[in-house]
Amino acid sequence: MKDRGAILPAGHFADRAYWISDNGNFISSNFYGNEFPSWVTSFNESKRYMKYIQDGWKLFKDKSFYKDCLPDDNPYESTGLKIHKKAVFPYLLTEDFAQTGPKVIKSTPFTNDLIVEFAEELIENEKLGNGDVTDFLALSFSATDIITHLTGPRSIETLDTYLRLDDLLGKFLTFLDKKVGKGNYLLFLTADHSGSENPKHLKDHGYDIASLNAKEMENKLRAYSIEKYEKDLILSYSNQNIYIDDTLISPSKKFNEIVKDFANFIESFPEVKRAYTEDEILNISAVDEHGSMIFRGYDKKQNGQIYVLLKPGYIEYKPQGATHGSSYTYDTHVPLIFYGWKTPHGTSSEKHYITEIAPTIAQKISITFPNSTNSQILSEVIKY
Repeated sequence: MKDRGAILPAGHFADRAYWISDNGNFISSNFYGNEFPSWVTSFNESKRYMKYIQDGWKLFKDKSFYKDCLPDDNPYESTGLKIHKKAVFPYLLTEDFAQTGPKVIKSTPFTNDLIVEFAEELIENEKLGNGDVTDFLALSFSATDIITHLTGPRSIETLDTYLRLDDLLGKFLTFLDKKVGKGNYLLFLTADHSGSENPKHLKDHGYDIASLNAKEMENKLRAYSIEKYEKDLILSYSNQNIYIDDTLISPSKKFNEIVKDFANFIESFPEVKRAYTEDEILNISAVDEHGSMIFRGYDKKQNGQIYVLLKPGYIEYKPQGATHGSSYTYDTHVPLIFYGWKTPHGTSSEKHYITEIAPTIAQKISITFPNSTNSQILSEVIKY
């Protein structure tokens, strides 16, 4: 559904990457060629999304199946649909389609269905799995992300989306068994992140936290800068990064000392666990486990001079729904499933990282490791 969800997993040398535009079509980039294969044009002309819009979004299972979810109508959810002011079933998508067009599909589980339909057409037309060289196909299912952002992890909408995805993947495996052959393909399933609880829901149940307003955090930093340094040194505060304008700092002031001063200031906020300066992040021996995770995602050319780690449960987000992005386990603990070709049966509770998937596959199919990999592999998957 997202361009980044198509391009990044496909890699530098992909033959193609496709994603869904707001007009309901699968599109690509001329990086991969200036013309679509004819089957893609035909797929787009068929307007497959219309059958989902006409049917609407109803519960996939009997209502009793959702008994562990929050009530359908609750104050912790929002909706990405224009007509529906409340996140409650059923969703009559034709009304939203009349106002916003095909992009209404992006606030539903049905982009997942479109992705699988498109993937099956691709496998057929590009003859994936028919040659002597291993083919690689990456599918990114973003409906779970969008809907959990809107309604939170305990909503009926989120559970319904996962139930539908589970059923959809079962049908896709049946397709692969027939088209490629059972045992002739290797499949892995994981996620780029998990997600937080809705803070208002936690607060209503006795956990003293709140959703935070990033703009308010930025305004406090700017006010402190003007009060102490008589000028606004804050370029921006974004995604828990503080960007400081070093061009405005007097030569008599040491930049690192000012950075540390801002870090100390924001650490005084009740919702902040720790503020890491660039020097602390780049010197990973001096930081804790959270700091080492921050280090692995830090780029000094793009990140700020300070990274702010909020206390557990706090998020910078709107009051409804949920988000992700912290180093806590509720954001980072995700499943990983391998299935198919030369995959042993079993389970493992060992701690692993999703960056170990690529070298593991490279090892299994006897090709060189990707560049920049740490070369750590999932030994449980290799044993056969």
